[in-house]
Amino acid sequence: MILILRIEINKLKKYYNDRLILDIENLKIYSGEKIAVTGDNGAGKSTLLNIIAGLNEPDSGSVQTTGELSYIRQFEYSESEIIPGRLSRELEVNRISQENPSGGEIARIKLAAGLARGNLILIADEPAANLDVRGIEMLERYLRDFDGTLLLVSHDRELLNRTCGAVIEIDCGKITRYAGNFDSYMAEKEMAVKRRNFEYENYVSEKRRLEKAIVEKKQRVKNMRKAPKRMGNSEARLHTRGVNGKKAKLDRSAKALVSRIEGLEKKEKVKAPPKVFLDAQKSGKLHSKLAASAIGLRLAFGERTLFNGMDFEIPTARKTALIGDNGAGKTTLMKMIVARDAALRVSSCARIGYFSQALDILDPGKTVLENAMSESVYPESFARLILARLLFREDEALKKAGCLSGGEKVKAAFARIFLKDINFMVLDEPTNYLDARSIDALAQMIVEYEGTVLFTSHDRSFVNKTADRLIILNNGVANAFEGNYEEYSHRGDF
Repeated sequence: MILILRIEINKLKKYYNDRLILDIENLKIYSGEKIAVTGDNGAGKSTLLNIIAGLNEPDSGSVQTTGELSYIRQFEYSESEIIPGRLSRELEVNRISQENPSGGEIARIKLAAGLARGNLILIADEPAANLDVRGIEMLERYLRDFDGTLLLVSHDRELLNRTCGAVIEIDCGKITRYAGNFDSYMAEKEMAVKRRNFEYENYVSEKRRLEKAIVEKKQRVKNMRKAPKRMGNSEARLHTRGVNGKKAKLDRSAKALVSRIEGLEKKEKVKAPPKVFLDAQKSGKLHSKLAASAIGLRLAFGERTLFNGMDFEIPTARKTALIGDNGAGKTTLMKMIVARDAALRVSSCARIGYFSQALDILDPGKTVLENAMSESVYPESFARLILARLLFREDEALKKAGCLSGGEKVKAAFARIFLKDINFMVLDEPTNYLDARSIDALAQMIVEYEGTVLFTSHDRSFVNKTADRLIILNNGVANAFEGNYEEYSHRGDF
């Protein structure tokens, strides 16, 4: 098989204001390669993809592509996309109502349109976001069968494992390429961390040993006695000469040890990801038994019945996850709760904070901190603490919201909601676009939150960590399950 150079990058630099986002000396990607692009939120993944696709210009350096390119973007959606019949049927796009598509249905349309072009290079930025399990399995199958060049950004680890044979990591603007799937990359990273920690511990141990030896030698010098007064002059001179000789030898030895310490190659301790402990001030409690409920809820869009006499309850102070396929009505139900729809019963004591897939609560002209403080009932010091625990540290909290990556926007929006005077959080796909560390941080905050939480997410691990009960939407009805996702999945009826 003849390999064709599809993408080549040379001496590329890209800045945002005075911050160097990308600094890539050389990168070559060949025909048929399927590569996962990874890095923390804000590392520059989407920026790199946009530059390769020709949507952004580098500040210096060059990017060359050979072959037509398709790009599935995070937040771009066009209602005028033309999709061939086969793809429309296989991805079930033909069954989607254009009048009121869900986030997952929009994701399917974007995916079908990107695959329909049949180009030699496919760039996909979080294509699994909002897709249900069946949709992710379809996406996986298409990407696995795609015989062109693929660059894929996704927080879905299994999707990366099953479709990509190499990983490009972006860290502090630099890129490192790893052979193998995502698990291989993670194993290599873990080994590197262990190796660095081992080297650091050896460095610290050797430095302490040498410092102890220096102290001992200096103490020995200090303990050397002067000549006794009863000793004669000649004997005293001999004694002093001997003592001075020994002191000089010990001093030289101590200086040699100091030089050895200075000559040690310094090793830095690997910084562990910050742990998230929630010590939020308590909002007013929701004193009713149920935060929201409905009996016999019915809703239809044209000929499409969404809810068919549905009953449900959202108990106070519980973490409830909504589960269901794309188009089952999860987002619609959440919006009805937030709007206190007359068809529902929503507690009059409920103060609702709503996280929307649209991320439309952020002011792009304000900083992350200003957005967080815009409706905050807490002081700025506490807001900064929450932002730090969502991995916005120091100057990162002063970035304009309009310059944030998709994952950073998600975290900023969550912080803004969390700092409001609320006791009932309603979260629609909060894990979309987040990296693994950020997902863990968000999960920890939700677990330790003392109020009521209703959320939907297709990240099964996240649901299992955070929800203590489930509501499964299927064919217009809701079934409750008391327990976590793992317990539910073991029943085998999902």
